Amino acid sequence: MIPATTFKGRRVAVFGLGRSGGATCRALAAGGAQVLAWDENERSRVAAEAGGIALTDLDRADWSAIDALVLAPGVPLTHPAPHWTANRARAAGVEVIGDIEIFARERRAIAPDAPFIAITGTNGKSTTTALIAHLLKESGCDVQMGGNIGVPILSLAPPAPGRHYVVEMSSYQIDLTPTLEPDVAILLNVSPDHLDRHGTFENYAAIKARLVEVGRRSIIGIDDETVAGIAGRLAETGHDVVRFSAGVGGGQKNYFVQNGRMGHTFYELGIVNGERKRKYLDAGGARPYGAIIHYWLGEDAKDVSLAGTMEVFTKDS
Repeated sequence: MIPATTFKGRRVAVFGLGRSGGATCRALAAGGAQVLAWDENERSRVAAEAGGIALTDLDRADWSAIDALVLAPGVPLTHPAPHWTANRARAAGVEVIGDIEIFARERRAIAPDAPFIAITGTNGKSTTTALIAHLLKESGCDVQMGGNIGVPILSLAPPAPGRHYVVEMSSYQIDLTPTLEPDVAILLNVSPDHLDRHGTFENYAAIKARLVEVGRRSIIGIDDETVAGIAGRLAETGHDVVRFSAGVGGGQKNYFVQNGRMGHTFYELGIVNGERKRKYLDAGGARPYGAIIHYWLGEDAKDVSLAGTMEVFTKDS
């Protein structure tokens, strides 16, 4: 568990008592916060009480005495209409956040150098998250994996130097994390989805884009027009952007896949015995993984393998 010490002494409302909500209540209590927990679903309330979580009917609460509202990702923040708890919070000047925002604050306070990799996209983000975590573990890293992949982020081990966090983020979670600061942010793709919760495709894409806008380094797929535009716009502002594509390498694609092999377009190993050398990745079509592993581990990436399907090696260009 990650005790939410940055909320010590504060009154925090939590609405939505599923897995992430329950973990949030326990983390806040462990950190010294006063928790006001509620859910409109009776079964969820009964389960929460059975797990030792005290309940407070937020419909009857004094919102002027509440410091923050933590919403479960499934609770509408803006569309089709804000949930009544979000309206109450805003009317009282109470910040509305999610559990990953609590993690972000704890990391910043306790171990700001703990590596944080965040992944989003309409499709493929769970697979990407799981494989990146696996590869880092195989390389000997201390790895914690959570978020939208099904493991509440506040149930993970506390931030510590050298502890890597690989976190899948939905658009809902990004929306509820105002101080998001990943070391590496990955945006795989964007296609129309969840428009009932975001109003328009443009708003949905803008929320996804925010993840890579705040990442120290951003790894972005460029196989659809929307995401390619996001990558181009960020690169023009001087942001550190790595692009990847399922197409043939060239142009501005840093990583590409051709005939089942991942190539790195630009990274030069230099001149060896009078010949130019580059690093290539045999990725079996798994596009972003080589980019993140090479970035994170550098030359040590040559020791990483995954059941013979992903192997890093050096060959003549």
